[in-house]
Amino acid sequence: MLRDDQRAQAYTRNDVPRVKADATIADIVGVAGDWEVVVVVDADDVVLGVVRTEARSLPHDVTVASIMQPGPPTVRPSIPIRELAKSMDDNGELHVLVTKLDGTLTGLVRRADLDAA
Repeated sequence: MLRDDQRAQAYTRNDVPRVKADATIADIVGVAGDWEVVVVVDADDVVLGVVRTEARSLPHDVTVASIMQPGPPTVRPSIPIRELAKSMDDNGELHVLVTKLDGTLTGLVRRADLDAA
């Protein structure tokens, strides 16, 4: 049986920035910081999509809904980190969102963080 520290939840960053679909690029600029993505969520924190932070260069009145990438890949908090690392390597992913079964955002795991595991 795997210990909790051998599952994605142990490496999940819960502070990933979030915005609603009616947000604008100005809102992205305000929350993105050093993050590679901003997660678009609904009122219940269910993931709708992501916006890459390169979008900061767009006009600030552009809406997030018009440019977000819908349906990003997600994993569950219980996935073993070895399995997650292999999957991320196979798919060339540098990060992946972690959600509950109902799509509620838990956070983001960076592939580089799994190397220390």
